[in-house]
Amino acid sequence: MSKLNLFLAACAFGILTVAATAQTEFTIYSFPTTGAATSFTEGRLVADSAGNLYGASESGGKNRFGFVYELVKPVAPATKWTEVVLYSFKCRCWNGDGERPYAGVVFDAAGNLYGTTYQGGAYNEGAVFELSPSATGWSEKLLYSFQGGTDSVGSRSNTGLAFDPSGNLWGFTNKGGDGTGSPCLGGCGTIYELTPTSGGGWQESVIYRFGKLGLGGFPVGTPVFDATGALYGAASGGGDNRGVIYKLTPPATPGDPWTYKILHVFVGTDGAGPTGLVLRAGNLYGVTEAGGANSGSGSGDGTVFELAHPTPGSPVWTLNTLYSFGASTTDGTFPADRVAFDQQGNMWGVTARGGDSGAGTVFELVPGTNWTETIVHSFTGNSVEGGFPAVGLVQAPNGVFYGTTQQTAAFGVRP
Repeated sequence: MSKLNLFLAACAFGILTVAATAQTEFTIYSFPTTGAATSFTEGRLVADSAGNLYGASESGGKNRFGFVYELVKPVAPATKWTEVVLYSFKCRCWNGDGERPYAGVVFDAAGNLYGTTYQGGAYNEGAVFELSPSATGWSEKLLYSFQGGTDSVGSRSNTGLAFDPSGNLWGFTNKGGDGTGSPCLGGCGTIYELTPTSGGGWQESVIYRFGKLGLGGFPVGTPVFDATGALYGAASGGGDNRGVIYKLTPPATPGDPWTYKILHVFVGTDGAGPTGLVLRAGNLYGVTEAGGANSGSGSGDGTVFELAHPTPGSPVWTLNTLYSFGASTTDGTFPADRVAFDQQGNMWGVTARGGDSGAGTVFELVPGTNWTETIVHSFTGNSVEGGFPAVGLVQAPNGVFYGTTQQTAAFGVRP
């Protein structure tokens, strides 16, 4: 278990906004601690074109097995956000429904929502689902049920989905994959693709099976694609088991295997435990939950890094550590999930711990000769605003970044 996950222990959250100029905050929605909307979320939010927010809770809902929700943005003169439960998952009883949607949801071009569940499905090993809107509400359909164990098709997906340039869905599983001689209990995980069929269904294909931790295993984050269709991701493992960044290149001939290549192996001083990635101008950006220059006698408080694309004629990607957390007693520690960029090219993110009260921070990194960090807000961890944010920020059309905390509140940041 990562250091980040050791500190995530709460049952409810809400929404708040942090104004970067005054570094003030206010809660715009708090989920109740009892009832159908009781929530515990680890998945990031997604915004629609109107600025409404969507997410998933791995617990709570009508049946207590998780739910997908919408937070409706108020229209003036109204000031309160309204929560709508779009769908409550039913149970873990092998009835074809999902359970425990950890990773949030993603939109397609038609306005449908897609996500994964860690359990449930036809084999109780997790599923991929679609939620479609109508005049009478949202309806759910399971697109695929994972088969479980060390089956080569994988199981137990606790990461997000992404669409490739052709409109196919991609994701990771936490188990399964290489079931023969795998060093990982239950398998090291898979990378899979779901392709829509002419009959309205979806066909699953395993693109890569993790089998040796030295080459990476237990993929994290969400798949990231470049313009050529190549996929990038982060995983555990590597020579020192501090994590790797990898690339999957599509074959020249359809049907041939994809090419897996490790771009960087972390060693600790440059970070440990990479999470989600962002691709910007050909370079990859991300955070590590631990490691970095401020390791001292421990394992470090985490980093923000850039993995620079190879220069012409060179195959080598170059890792640049942009910032190491723990530089002061009030600095953030254990950065979570992934960073986000504003229109000026500044990076924004959260840390799960650290800050004035130890309950986490919102930070901004401004580029220059050296990237400069500013703590935009330190969470108190109290019952009003919460603390210990575990997922990255999403920017709505109004320019505000939104996110969630693991205690009482979620937040937005205006650049």
